[in-house]
Amino acid sequence: MNRFRVTAFLYQSVGTDSATGPCWVAQGLEFNVAAQGRDEREVKLRFMNTVSDQVMLDLHNQEEIPLHHLDPAPKEMFEAAINSEAFGPVLPVWLPKQIIWWRKERIFVYVQFLRTRTAPSRRDM
Repeated sequence: MNRFRVTAFLYQSVGTDSATGPCWVAQGLEFNVAAQGRDEREVKLRFMNTVSDQVMLDLHNQEEIPLHHLDPAPKEMFEAAINSEAFGPVLPVWLPKQIIWWRKERIFVYVQFLRTRTAPSRRDM
């Protein structure tokens, strides 16, 4: 059985759009994958969809191990995530039935969100 776990650092961006308000960002740590949304719920859903899409693309392209060709997040993201806390349960990522069975083994992908209210400083990015 193949299990892949992604940790996502969730934070509110410093820059805001006056029409839509603050922007939330979910940044993968082990794998440099990210998503944005108007609120925490939307950004979590978008991040999980992005991870699902990337796994499906990797399997379609015959990648040896899904996601592992991606670099980790920038060092500054790990530093910003040090004082964060787990936000909700570990969530399974949806994959289509035909993708779940990979090389005759089941594949599972999970996401653990970490949250902080402070954004990484612009000078660190």
